[in-house]
Amino acid sequence: MSRLLTFGCSFVHGWGLPDIYPHEKNSSFPEPSKLSWPTLLAKKLKKECVNFGSPGLGNMAILMKVLSANYEPDDLVIVSFSYFNRYSAHVFVDEDGNSKTVNPKQLEHKRLVLDEIFIPKNVNNYWYNWLAIQHCQLFLASKKISNTSYYGGVLPKFPIRPNMLHIPNFLDTLRMEVKDWAKDKAHPGVESHELHADKLYKVLTE
Repeated sequence: MSRLLTFGCSFVHGWGLPDIYPHEKNSSFPEPSKLSWPTLLAKKLKKECVNFGSPGLGNMAILMKVLSANYEPDDLVIVSFSYFNRYSAHVFVDEDGNSKTVNPKQLEHKRLVLDEIFIPKNVNNYWYNWLAIQHCQLFLASKKISNTSYYGGVLPKFPIRPNMLHIPNFLDTLRMEVKDWAKDKAHPGVESHELHADKLYKVLTE
């Protein structure tokens, strides 16, 4: 069976959904939710689901996961890129691309992620994010892996894409619409994931 590989943050992982909630404090992240959109989309496409989504990832960390994954010729990859300010919420800890969150305390991390999310004051941060997104597609194209990517934030706006960057498989208009909330009241709920799976299925099959 061919595979669907998905990369991204908590919106891909399915953080807060009923089958993996509540989460134990000070423990490793649970396995991705079976109610998340990657599992639902894989069923629609009749593919095996391999969900690499992980809560809190910034776009450079997402890129490193894409670079380190093992691929098969008929894989389909979907990358849901995260909030741009999460780039500064991670630091690399080794030469393998592993990273850790700078501010593990919830309120500090939330402030860092949401502060100036639309137009980052740090211009380098802005460019590093777009370079990570572009490099991700270049890497997958070099391996001849079919792929689609988009900005996975639930907010209606996102940093404007520079005109000089041509990213053919990046979907500028796709967003994850929040129809309901997960058990933690902070992430998209079951209906939202179902709706998003339907949207992606339509995009991929039209």
